[in-house]
Amino acid sequence: MFRIVAVLVGLVLALVAGEIVLRVLASRAGRPHDSQKERAELERLAQGESQYHPTFRGALPALSEGRQYGATGPEAQALRMLHPFTGWETAPGNEITARLVGADGSAPRDPRDFRIVLTGGSVAAIFARLGSQRLVERLAADPRLAGRRIEVLGYGRTGFKQPQQLMMVAWLTALGVVPDLVLNLDGHNEVTVGAENAGRGTHPFYPSIPHWAALALVGGLDRDVIRTAGRALEVREEVTERARTALSLGLHHTAIGATWARRRLAPLQREQARLYEEFFQALDRSATSGVLRGPPFDADPQHVLLQTVAGWEESSRLLHELCAARGVLYVHALQPALYDPAGKTPTEREIASARVVDAWRRGVELGYPLLREAGKRRASAGERFVDASDVFVGVEGDVYVDSCHFEERGNEILADRLAAEVLRSLP
Repeated sequence: MFRIVAVLVGLVLALVAGEIVLRVLASRAGRPHDSQKERAELERLAQGESQYHPTFRGALPALSEGRQYGATGPEAQALRMLHPFTGWETAPGNEITARLVGADGSAPRDPRDFRIVLTGGSVAAIFARLGSQRLVERLAADPRLAGRRIEVLGYGRTGFKQPQQLMMVAWLTALGVVPDLVLNLDGHNEVTVGAENAGRGTHPFYPSIPHWAALALVGGLDRDVIRTAGRALEVREEVTERARTALSLGLHHTAIGATWARRRLAPLQREQARLYEEFFQALDRSATSGVLRGPPFDADPQHVLLQTVAGWEESSRLLHELCAARGVLYVHALQPALYDPAGKTPTEREIASARVVDAWRRGVELGYPLLREAGKRRASAGERFVDASDVFVGVEGDVYVDSCHFEERGNEILADRLAAEVLRSLP
């Protein structure tokens, strides 16, 4: 009995000593243990998200098991469905549209409501969740909106870039949905995803290939694509299960536990990266991959960048004109991005969390000055354009969680800027 107790005590002491050593080493390396950050990363993985998540989230269930249109519960919330005009849509998005239009297609609304259609990519989608309440509070405090119910309709979709925002608003308009305000928050995906498309042989104006390719080719894929998709789904589910186990055990609370969890997840994440590339190689070999190419284009990176910025500017002009024809206020905001040279000075932790391919980083560094110039031209033409790319300049501490997304505090800071612009634009 004494020997068992001694062994247990020795084990506890060894764990404590190891914990202390790990924390000291991490602090000296400039990466002190942060249980909240470790937990946030595990929660992200436990929800099925990853750096390679966009390609596989909506497409893999459809490719491997044909579940895309029959899924229910949380799985259905995560799936993307092919849309004939916008590229893809989600179940929650369809639910919002169905509520607005109604079964008879009449699109009824209470005139006392102040409806905001919020569109853009994933930053807009996250802002609808983390920043819209602050936006509503700021707008509701203005006497011009007193007594009106302000509603933010989230039409931001992960991966969206122009002309998808234009197509989304045109689709809603065709259905009879006429909001009071269209708030377009975008810019980052145009200069990053457009370059990624071109690098993979697809026209930069086409929808994001990592998000759209598999959806567009469901039913026309060869065996290699389906086999790769099936393996990727298995890896994703294993990552999710291991992350959930680590959370349930509370491993993020200790440096030893967090390190062990990361090492268990690392090989699977590397496998995801390999499968991501293999998936696209298989698509290239697929007999139907011509569907993904689009019209011919100049693949020179500088030309691609100029072309995507020009398309962004033209799409915003058309969106402005569409809204003006319906008496709808249109406010266009350029979102902030971590690698923007004129933006916030990033912290060490923000840089460590912002791992992106070189093309994405170059796209922001070279493209954002072009976007700002295009935005000035749109403002001179009468468009209500706000350059929110500098919204975090002077803000201390961590704001970004990766290269373009930010935490709740960042969304609230952005909400204040957007609310001020909307109020300046109200009659």
